[in-house]
Amino acid sequence: MLHVIESLNYAYGGDVPIDITDIQSQLQETAKERISILEAQLPIPFKESCITQGGIESEIHRLAEEKQVTSLLLEATVATV
Repeated sequence: MLHVIESLNYAYGGDVPIDITDIQSQLQETAKERISILEAQLPIPFKESCITQGGIESEIHRLAEEKQVTSLLLEATVATV
C-alpha cells in the first residue's frame, strides 16, 4: 500500500514564505494513521506499506518500477488544510 504526500513546496510552487516543517510532520502522522485504518478494513494481506513524499505521479511510477509492480489500485483523496 502506498500513500503519497504531495510536497507543499511542489503543490504551491515553492512560493509560500512560511516554515512548513510542522505541517509536513502532521501530514506524515495522518498518513500513518490512515494507512493503518485502511489495512485493518481491507480483507487483503499487505506485504508492506510505504509513505513517501513528492509529486504524486512520479512517486507512483518510481515505486511501481522499484517494486516491479504489475497492477495498481488507486484511490484519490483531496485533503484540506
